[in-house]
Amino acid sequence: MEDIAQLYEDVAKVKTFARGTILAMITPSTPDHDAFQVTDSQQAEKSFSEFRDFYKFALQTDEAGVNRIMQLNRDGSSFYEKLAVLDAGVLVFFLNFVIARSQNMHISEAAFWWLFCPAEGLLLLSIYLSGTSIIHYHQANLLAAF
Repeated sequence: MEDIAQLYEDVAKVKTFARGTILAMITPSTPDHDAFQVTDSQQAEKSFSEFRDFYKFALQTDEAGVNRIMQLNRDGSSFYEKLAVLDAGVLVFFLNFVIARSQNMHISEAAFWWLFCPAEGLLLLSIYLSGTSIIHYHQANLLAAF
């Protein structure tokens, strides 16, 4: 979180530096401010060179931060994908177990359904919520790319 705050501070510094440099280099040549004239060409070249270097640094820093955020989102998405697959596997395994053992179960039918239905419902809910989390992470990556 501190890296993102530092990144925003760096971008603000670039904007402030650019505004100050451009305003210092140009002066209005007419009273109606239609045309501008550079007062010192060497100072302008030096300032633009410094601005270009600082802007490249800001872009590289921004790219590194975005890559870090995208990697964290990919890791989170991967976790929820694995969780959804595990839940689906448990669901299928439990259904196969119930079908295979349905004739000779030693608990009452009502107790079985009171245990079975909430467990299966929670597994299905977990699969659904994992899917929505995966979608959220992919949308976050799309937004971070732009």
